[in-house]
Amino acid sequence: MGLAAGRARTRSPRRRVPRARRVRAGRLRLRARRAGPGAGRRRPRGPRAPELEAHAVRLARGIAALASTLDPEIVLVGGGMADAMDVLGPMLAVHIERFASPDGRRVPVVAAGLGSGAGVVGALLAAEIGEDW
Repeated sequence: MGLAAGRARTRSPRRRVPRARRVRAGRLRLRARRAGPGAGRRRPRGPRAPELEAHAVRLARGIAALASTLDPEIVLVGGGMADAMDVLGPMLAVHIERFASPDGRRVPVVAAGLGSGAGVVGALLAAEIGEDW
């Protein structure tokens, strides 16, 4: 058992992802912008493709679950993700089609108009309204 040609079998050590290859949300958005607006429409190539695809799959599963369960008229993606929708949007559409119910597939997913500035605008409005907020 475990012996092959007189030698003991050993497990190969787990590979650790080098720190330089770990992806953070900020870097992911930056890579999405650098990929260009048409990156989601064609088969992406290069080191950023698997990272963007994996992120799009996770986000699409969540959106598909919400769209299938709650049946909203529209799904708005805001914050920093809204800035990357030109790249992630086409990939999201493909994966939402895979994961959502037939009614959930008809819900449009669009970037919020304020994009990543929505938090700042909301904070300014809350400060203007004051304690009645």
